[in-house]
Amino acid sequence: MRKLLLALTLLLGCQTAAMAQLEGPSLWKNQNGSELRITSASRGTIRGTFTNRAAGFGCQGTPYPVTGTTGGTQIIFTVSFAKCRSTATWRGSVQGLGMTTPWVLRYVSNGAPATKTGFDFFSRFQ
Repeated sequence: MRKLLLALTLLLGCQTAAMAQLEGPSLWKNQNGSELRITSASRGTIRGTFTNRAAGFGCQGTPYPVTGTTGGTQIIFTVSFAKCRSTATWRGSVQGLGMTTPWVLRYVSNGAPATKTGFDFFSRFQ
């Protein structure tokens, strides 16, 4: 029984620590120099801005609103790049000062809906 309680305590402690890493404010940068700035993280909801700096993609240099959710080590956040008529969603996990996130970009190409996928690794800077 003691071992079970110890294991449960350790598990809950790890989840709490992982969630604390997503507290606002914090700044995360990916391998392309794009920035995720989390301004608030409360009750599983995150808010902030995302500034795209990836070569070959539009809407660069302008902070766009971010909304998302987090639970344990999991994170999901979405950015609507209204000016570029596109939306990107990242779904991944936070481990220490790093965040691994596959993404899906939905956009319009020649008047037709299109999708592109990729992968980002974010490092925490603040």
